[in-house]
Amino acid sequence: MQIMKTTTTNRSTLLAGLTLTILLGAATPVHAWSAPKHIAVTAYGDFSIVPPNLGPYLIPGSDGDLYVQGLPLVGRFALTGKGISLDAKMHVNLSGELDVAGTGVTWFPVTITTTIEGVKTIVFDGQGSADEVNLVATGKVSLTGRGPYEGSKLELTFEEIGPGDSNTFNFQGYLTPAPRP
Repeated sequence: MQIMKTTTTNRSTLLAGLTLTILLGAATPVHAWSAPKHIAVTAYGDFSIVPPNLGPYLIPGSDGDLYVQGLPLVGRFALTGKGISLDAKMHVNLSGELDVAGTGVTWFPVTITTTIEGVKTIVFDGQGSADEVNLVATGKVSLTGRGPYEGSKLELTFEEIGPGDSNTFNFQGYLTPAPRP
């Protein structure tokens, strides 16, 4: 008899808990627990502003490698996707380690700026890295939104458009918009 009473009590407790969960869940707005959508994006970038004298940024190593330290690069960055179109500038401070053939790794902070209502504004910033083969880069960039994109995330992969070290890049990835209250 005790087993039957315990089973009935457990079922009643479970049913009461389930009912409470359903009632409280119905009172919670849907957007509070739904995950943000990813928006597929593509972009084009080029580094049209490169320092005329690269000497201060290139350090030959005693091991035969070439070390790049803080090479400032600036160029156009055009991002498009469903509901987004951004014409901006991409600022990179490139560092890396390359062999004599231009093969190795690079890493860099990235800042994306644009002009909004006449004011220069940072809209994304973050970090990137790339593998270089004969000075042709493929890599990824992870950016966090600022200003009007505060709370958004931009994740991109990129590939340099050849031939050779062209300083032009195709990007693809996704934008995760900031959660809405």
